[in-house]
Amino acid sequence: MVNRSATPAYRAFFSDIDLTVKNFSNHFSEGPATARATAKFMGTGKTELTATFRPENNGPDFDLDARIDDTDMRPMNDMLRAYGKFDVARGLFS
Repeated sequence: MVNRSATPAYRAFFSDIDLTVKNFSNHFSEGPATARATAKFMGTGKTELTATFRPENNGPDFDLDARIDDTDMRPMNDMLRAYGKFDVARGLFS
């Protein structure tokens, strides 16, 4: 994702994505759908996502758990400048 409307513009992304989706349907007769993913946030941060989706409700019905560990913060500097008016020389985000 690139946010060009921020100053400075910044890019947030996931790389090395491995995604598994099971039981994906628009009907609940077979139970909920599940998804599991691993990736790297901003190219370095170990990311794990799990989700459960339940179709056939009157609105969105899902659970999402996310965990991001040990992301090098230097690639996040443009985002930090845009929203926090600061940057970092080193550090990890978890």
